[in-house]
Amino acid sequence: KYGESRPAFTPVHPSDRANEADGHAAYNTGNANDRLGEAIAATDPKAALDRYAQALIAYRRAIVAAPDDLDAKLNYELVEQKLINRIPDAPRGMKIVYDAEAGKVRVVAQ
Repeated sequence: KYGESRPAFTPVHPSDRANEADGHAAYNTGNANDRLGEAIAATDPKAALDRYAQALIAYRRAIVAAPDDLDAKLNYELVEQKLINRIPDAPRGMKIVYDAEAGKVRVVAQ
């Protein structure tokens, strides 16, 4: 069902000035992508990594919309760690960052 619900939240554009409704939609998009990643991790690890990256982007949008949203911040950190742990042979000390200009998640040294 998360796969069915995700498109409903996706229309929120990342460059829109965030408001409460955008924040909720972005948060829900993050949750849907995280759960989809979990569901496919065993059968399609590469696709799961993409879902986790998309979840991070959505949670970052939720945080921009509502900087005091502790749930979005916590979920961002949890998915960030999940993503780092799934990157094959990633050395410790790596960090996931959201490049807002490019609209992408990158892995960089801390």
